Amino acid sequence: MNSAENNRDDFNSEHDLANLSADQLYRNALEILGNLQPSTTKRLHQGADYDDGDTSILPFSLRIFSRIFKFFSAERLQSAIIAAEKSNEKLNTAIDMLEKAGYDLKHDASLFTLGEITFNALYTHPRNLTAAFKYYNDLAIRSGNATAQQMVGFMYATGVGDSINRDQGKSLLYHTFAALGGETAAQMTLAYRYLMGIGVQRSCEDAVFHYKQVADKAVEYYRSGPPGGPQLPPSKIRLYDEDGGVYGYGASIHAPSRSGDTAAWGDILEYYRYMADQGDITLGQLFYQGTRSIAQNFKEAVKYLTLVANQFIWPSDLSQIDEQSSSASSASSAATAAGLLGQMYWRAEGVEQNNATALLWFKRGAKLKNPAAQNGLGLMYQQGLFDKEGNELLVKNRKEAEIHFKLAADADYADAQVNLGLLYLHKQRDISEALKYFLLAAQHAHFLAYYYLAEMYAKGEEVTKSCAMAAAYYKNVAERGDWLHSPFEAARKAHLSGDKDGALLNYLIAAERGYEVGQANVAWLLDRDKSRWQLPHLLPKPDPHKEKLALIYWTRSANQGNIDARVKMGDHYFKGLGTDVDYEKAAACYQVAAEAELNPMAMWNLGWMHENGIGVSRDFHLAKRWYDYSLSTNPDAYLPVTLSLLKLYSKSFWNYITGSDDSDDIENGKPSKGLWWDDSSSDTQKEETSSGRIESVKKLGKEGSGSNTNSVSSKERREWDIGPDGEQLVKEYNKRKKGEQDFTESLGSTMEEGRYDDDESQDDLMESLLILAMCLLVGWLVYIRQLRWGGQLDNNNNNNNNNNNNNNNNNNNNNDNDNNNREVADGGNAAEAPVGGGGVGGDWPPPGLLHDDNMGRFAWGGAGGH
Repeated sequence: MNSAENNRDDFNSEHDLANLSADQLYRNALEILGNLQPSTTKRLHQGADYDDGDTSILPFSLRIFSRIFKFFSAERLQSAIIAAEKSNEKLNTAIDMLEKAGYDLKHDASLFTLGEITFNALYTHPRNLTAAFKYYNDLAIRSGNATAQQMVGFMYATGVGDSINRDQGKSLLYHTFAALGGETAAQMTLAYRYLMGIGVQRSCEDAVFHYKQVADKAVEYYRSGPPGGPQLPPSKIRLYDEDGGVYGYGASIHAPSRSGDTAAWGDILEYYRYMADQGDITLGQLFYQGTRSIAQNFKEAVKYLTLVANQFIWPSDLSQIDEQSSSASSASSAATAAGLLGQMYWRAEGVEQNNATALLWFKRGAKLKNPAAQNGLGLMYQQGLFDKEGNELLVKNRKEAEIHFKLAADADYADAQVNLGLLYLHKQRDISEALKYFLLAAQHAHFLAYYYLAEMYAKGEEVTKSCAMAAAYYKNVAERGDWLHSPFEAARKAHLSGDKDGALLNYLIAAERGYEVGQANVAWLLDRDKSRWQLPHLLPKPDPHKEKLALIYWTRSANQGNIDARVKMGDHYFKGLGTDVDYEKAAACYQVAAEAELNPMAMWNLGWMHENGIGVSRDFHLAKRWYDYSLSTNPDAYLPVTLSLLKLYSKSFWNYITGSDDSDDIENGKPSKGLWWDDSSSDTQKEETSSGRIESVKKLGKEGSGSNTNSVSSKERREWDIGPDGEQLVKEYNKRKKGEQDFTESLGSTMEEGRYDDDESQDDLMESLLILAMCLLVGWLVYIRQLRWGGQLDNNNNNNNNNNNNNNNNNNNNNDNDNNNREVADGGNAAEAPVGGGGVGGDWPPPGLLHDDNMGRFAWGGAGGH
């Protein structure tokens, strides 16, 4: 059978299907599926209700109008229906064939393919998570397929699509069997759960065991790649970066620059093309490495790198390159280009593989002291080099390799530092020197350096044995070296195509494996707290199950160091999203984010809560302090902090006038005495408040670890895995409080200018109000003065104009009289004397003018622009 198209009619009959073997049915079904055209619109199963879009008014209205427009396009709709019916016939035929092979003939690949089709909505099939669970579960029970077991465990862990209820016990069971079967995804999931204590007792040793299995696979793949190892997968992208961060531009800890702050990429590329002609290597490096905005293109990289490298005049005898020529302006860029070109010819990246050409470029770059070229030449000496015909180009020489590695390592080149460390580790058994170079390379986040440091910390070689450090390094290696099992590429493509269901499912897979970026992206997709305008109450409200999941993944992301996620946790507790409203827990989250992680948003939130007495004691002094800390941490918060302080001053002034309280002494029930309250006890009260917040986190930890088995909420919190992570936060907090230091000392030099000195300014609020009143008074006086001077200046100008006219008339009369007198005295010959500076050569000022009473008004009027 050559084509499914020629034999489709034969496949429709049960008799013909019965005559085919399982492998034939499987191959024919794949042929039919391969000929189906992808659907231009998403086809969603009714149970897959995650893709409901944004609930804000504007996007909702746009979706409604677009659906109305499509409804009235009758001709287009009719053609789409006909095409869909034909496609459905082919699709149903293929599905029938796969089901017959999978169930009747026990063909495992067919059953697994059915699960993939329905889970990922492949081949125009609508996503059906209930059917996907059935296929995966049947395959896992029947054959023990490790991948199917992992998928069943994932669906039990998340309860996606309402196909099943969440069951962490069953999830652990299926993931354990899948991990024993060598499934990488299951090993990562188990490692993360043991590391964080999710559904299991926390065990660092078990986490290291599973993470090491995944890291070993990643390093093995790295070593099997081209010389020097393959390039690492692209960096994981956070979805909220496209919106300026979790809280927008300026308010988020990690936020990209505004798109309007940079020129269009087309203009940038055009500029770099021009600079490449001038010897700039930037464009070649961009094409070689690739970025979010510039796709990786090895051919373009070779083109521009060669252009830059050839601008340096390379002698046929490289020994002729002296210090003077190597210091030329084009030498540095040419050396870098030579190192990259040698690597590309050796690894066949964008060009045909050629060891001789690679060796030539490495020698050229090394002669100009380029560390990449020196490292490449060292690898060639270490391994030996042959051409395509088998002729030896370079003899193995370990001493030469070590020399070149040392030169490149001294230039702080991470690859060379790792290679030199391996040389000391395996050849000379000098573990201390190897550790030294691995630590240097780890400062550049080198992939192999992390792996060997994990090995050393796990075994305690030349370092104190540390399970936590080993787990952290192994986890980093496993997550960065995910060439074969990363769900991020599929998630990114689904998100860009508008398939939010597909994006959510793939990011969920990544989140369950312990990727912090995946957890943050899941929380962002599910979070309903980011819309500025909410829908009216008459429209359906968001699903609380999604809000609960959003809180779960914000929590997990926060426990892996995402500071903005910690603040989002507090927001969910404050607003009751996915949980009951609990202001004290919200304050606990903000307290940890503010003190341990120095988050300005959390500091502002604490200031607001102290100002209003919500979740914490009402205390204007602490409120002002937190506002000040927020501003000193993030100067971009000047406007909101200033407005908040003005509101706080107004409240405090009103309370002072009316005799109300600025703070509540929750310990002894005694109110303070307004603005004149002694602030010397604020540090003590703040410490007690901070301790209260941290005790709240401890309480969360106890409940989450299952100490209160009779509480219903403790079961929920075990699923949220807050407990052990809360304990970790307490440990970090206590480290910062060691020695009973004041919080102002723990903030460090970033807040030196904004610290609040209690001894020198007990009445700070009152003084600020007085200064503000004085500024307003001075401004009002200046305004009145300007009004008065403006009217007086207008009168002076009019008077000056009249005086000038009178003076001109008087001068003319005087001149006539003088001339007549001189004519009489001199016999009619008038003397040419300067007249009041009116002539070009006249003196200024005229004689006697400095003693004139009208000099001031004359000069003022002249300046006025006669």
